[in-house]
Amino acid sequence: MATPCHLSADLFSDSVPMSSEASIVLHRLCEELQQLDRKIVGTPQVVDDAIVTLDGNLRISVIVHTDAEIHPAIAHCHVIAELQQPPGTLDACVMGINQNRQLALADAAGSWVELVAGPLFSLLHNQSVLQAKKLDADNLYGISGADAYVGPLRFRMFDKPVDVNVVNESPMLDCVAAMAEPSDLHLVKVTLESKGAEGWVRNIEMDGHIANHADRPWRDLAAVRQSGVASRFAVVRFDNSAAWIAERQRLDDAIRRFVELYLEVADTHVAADRLRAEGIDEKLAHQIRELVPIALGRNLLAGLEIAFPPDYIRLRADGSIVPNLMLMSEPVFARASILDWRLREAGLGDAVKGLATSGAEFNAINNALNGGTSAEALKNAMMMPLLVSDANVSQAAFQRGLQQAQAIWEKQRPSRPQKPWWKFW
Repeated sequence: MATPCHLSADLFSDSVPMSSEASIVLHRLCEELQQLDRKIVGTPQVVDDAIVTLDGNLRISVIVHTDAEIHPAIAHCHVIAELQQPPGTLDACVMGINQNRQLALADAAGSWVELVAGPLFSLLHNQSVLQAKKLDADNLYGISGADAYVGPLRFRMFDKPVDVNVVNESPMLDCVAAMAEPSDLHLVKVTLESKGAEGWVRNIEMDGHIANHADRPWRDLAAVRQSGVASRFAVVRFDNSAAWIAERQRLDDAIRRFVELYLEVADTHVAADRLRAEGIDEKLAHQIRELVPIALGRNLLAGLEIAFPPDYIRLRADGSIVPNLMLMSEPVFARASILDWRLREAGLGDAVKGLATSGAEFNAINNALNGGTSAEALKNAMMMPLLVSDANVSQAAFQRGLQQAQAIWEKQRPSRPQKPWWKFW
């Protein structure tokens, strides 16, 4: 049965029980959507525990999380949009901030309408509406092989205005395709946190909290001399979805199988050989052997907040190198990082830890800590990008590539101390 969206005064009294919080957000959402163009949003109505509009093609529900570690002035809400056509579910994590709890909940609803409604309704209408912009592969932060609509930026807690154009021109969605789950429709949240002179931290959340990644610091945006947060959302739909989903599922299955095999044999080379014997092609098996231990190792060391280099140097079989490649743009690396906790929950925790501690990067850091280097020193260390080789690279080719990589690094780094702790070759 449909009900009006109007919020009663009782919902904003100080005595609102916790169970009513989702209702506050839902009704405020409905109320704000009704203020928008009906040609775009239809006639939203609350039906039972959800908003229904566009002749039933869109159903919106709300979950409010009561996190013990989050201040009550922050309302942590998930607004879940269920679409009939195109079919899919888009889970948006939005935060409302206000010392008054009910106003914080209302602020969360306003955030969804401001930041998420545009990309969502653009997808539904197949054109840009409500300030959303359509991205393509030629756009600076467009996503290859997908249609994407990105919403406006929202800035919080900055003392002075920030140059919106500078933030808009940053490649904030550059690793979304590599991170994505094996489904064709996704909602992406990007949060950029300015730490003043320390630079920016980028956090990417996909589909609620299913896939997360943080860059600390994020080097694609120049530091500003103030603190604050900028956020935006994008809706992404991959082309040729059936083939894309199948390919991504094969990758996830191959990573999972590699971890299972490592649990049996405790040797990355043997596990990769077994993958090949089971039908995984040479290139993918090699990438998994090279990149999965790095991804899991960095996750294991995340608590140290080490500024790992986001890029790597590819070493080809002929000894030539390709610098400035992004690790998180490599699907094997990105998916291994995201699958980490699920592999642990599936009973593969020992294998995950074994792989995480098997890599040269992890061992270099572990040796430095055991040798007396402080965690703070590691946090501020300037690290050379990893050299990741293709399959069948000879020892002579490896040495040639290593010399080239070191020469590039010597020119790029700001200072030239003697051999630092992280050089493990």
